[in-house]
Amino acid sequence: KQSVETHIQYIRMLNSRTRMGLAGPLPPLHMIFKGNPGTGKTTVANLLGEIYASMGVLSCGKVIYVERKDLVGEVIGETESIVKKVLKRAKGNILFIDEAYQLYSKDSDKDYGRIAMECLLTTLSKDSTDLIVILAGYEKEMNELISLNPGIDSRFPYHFHFDDYSIDELLSIATQISTRLNYRLSEEAIERIKVLTKVEMQKKKDSFGNARYIKRLITNKILPQMALRTSALENP
Repeated sequence: KQSVETHIQYIRMLNSRTRMGLAGPLPPLHMIFKGNPGTGKTTVANLLGEIYASMGVLSCGKVIYVERKDLVGEVIGETESIVKKVLKRAKGNILFIDEAYQLYSKDSDKDYGRIAMECLLTTLSKDSTDLIVILAGYEKEMNELISLNPGIDSRFPYHFHFDDYSIDELLSIATQISTRLNYRLSEEAIERIKVLTKVEMQKKKDSFGNARYIKRLITNKILPQMALRTSALENP
């Protein structure tokens, strides 16, 4: 969070200097987000879109979410066309490529995902005005992706690591989610969530879902069980 805040203030300063004629155009702002699911990567992308739009760095500031299936074609020549259309649609916004490491198979030189990545890098090297691309995914896999294609590191100068949430932070998120849904968690419920979350963290380790896990625990487990209990009370 501190790294992102520092980055925003830095870009705000550069943007002000550009408007005053003290500096040239802003450098490319493409980024790489590394971290487990549910650590806030998409939330931060949304905030960055709003902030950069308010600065005038982006003309719209929305976030366009895509995955491998949205970028890779099935026949020769199709992938290049798809990537160009996606980039055109993302103009003025943030293009967020989730699980970006799936675009680069180290087992096959002929995989169309490689073509998508090469097309993306070629386009970004020519024109990156009014567009920010974020590659996101697990840290280990994203590091492997960068090592497989050194051109990625030069096109994406800003790297941010998203740590897993602590137990206390996850319990706070659980309370926030419940409050937003107009429910109140009892002390016993919070303690039970704490126990279940610790077990899940130990079991999943590097793939733990963080805030995503907490949200699913509440909406898919806790609230349905509550519905069964209230139904039993209404219909004894």
